[in-house]
Amino acid sequence: MIRLFGELGLVVIKKQLGRIFSKGCGFLVVMFLCSFIFACSPEHDKDKEANISGLSKEAAVELTETSVGCLAEPALWKSMAVQSINLLVDGKTTQLEGRIADEIHEQREGYQWLCPEQAYGTTMLFKFDREISTSFHMRNVYTPLMILFFDAQGVMIERMQMQPEANRSVQPRYYNPGAAFQYALEVASGDNQISLLQADEVHLNLAAGL
Repeated sequence: MIRLFGELGLVVIKKQLGRIFSKGCGFLVVMFLCSFIFACSPEHDKDKEANISGLSKEAAVELTETSVGCLAEPALWKSMAVQSINLLVDGKTTQLEGRIADEIHEQREGYQWLCPEQAYGTTMLFKFDREISTSFHMRNVYTPLMILFFDAQGVMIERMQMQPEANRSVQPRYYNPGAAFQYALEVASGDNQISLLQADEVHLNLAAGL
């Protein structure tokens, strides 16, 4: 349709412009056309959207890339049991409330698809029937996570920071402690993550129950 308008209307536009220029209004017409072209350009639209959201253009693009497709309450996230998780952090008893992933379909899902706003400050404990050697990934996860691996006695083996992966066209990064483990605690951004990251020793207090 745009091309058809250009072919049929070009002659008419030229005639009208000729008449306007002959009356000494050419400068105003040029200014009007320049303003119209700028206002309709894609880059202008992006800048306008960024200004409305209060973000820079780069931040708005990054937010869009990392949050598109997330869900406020994925079905499996909603169905997971929530209970107390007992830890010994530098010798002090700490109790967190978190979701328990003890079924294979829950363990496969984890934090996938959950929006950052809902993930903030939450935790999830993966409980396996025995010590295993496997890896975790951040594909379809929209918020940074810290993961702590524990053996069958609740002793921490490894602690890692994991970053969301917005680019789904590349091979995901895998996180593995390099040793067998029976429990893995994922902690989303928030005060709990900061305190566990700064701690020298973290143990899963199995004697106090999970």
